[in-house]
Amino acid sequence: MTDPQANIVNETEILDRAVSRKWNKFTWSGLIIIGIGCLLVVTMRTFLP
Repeated sequence: MTDPQANIVNETEILDRAVSRKWNKFTWSGLIIIGIGCLLVVTMRTFLP
């Protein structure tokens, strides 16, 4: 039989990687949205009086 403790450790590592990837995706998409917003503000202030 397989060791249940080893199985729990393996599942925990898989879950940790999944959470890390999810946070990375949200972080990068948030930074892109903020960057686009900043560009819009700068262009609007430049072209509109």
